[in-house]
Amino acid sequence: MNDVSQTDIDQIPDSAIIKRYLDLRDEKKALEDRHKAELAPLHENMQALADYMLLRLNRRGADNTKVIDVGTAYRSTNTSATCVDRDKFLKYVRDHKAWDLLTTHVAKDAALAIREKTGQPPDGVNMVVDVSVRFRKA
Repeated sequence: MNDVSQTDIDQIPDSAIIKRYLDLRDEKKALEDRHKAELAPLHENMQALADYMLLRLNRRGADNTKVIDVGTAYRSTNTSATCVDRDKFLKYVRDHKAWDLLTTHVAKDAALAIREKTGQPPDGVNMVVDVSVRFRKA
């Protein structure tokens, strides 16, 4: 369909475009599933080696090990912080004046509701609406 002129595209029924898109999406999903299954043993083996290397580093009390001409293994710390009780969290922020714990993310559904009601987004908020076409099976 990439080589179809504008005149030719107008001759293609909507049903053909929708069906082809859905067929391609199914084909892509099947390929992704096969790919995921093929990669699973590699991921498992890599994780086992990483776990073993972390155990070795911990036993040595080391943060890293470097092998010239091969590579380096090093400890990396990832941290996640999630809110499990909004009211308690906001009380903590207020009580301790810990405003730096807050971020300025905007709840898009609430902002959209305000824009629909007033015709404008809330002050200080920029909204971008992207319209595209999606496909679903009947």
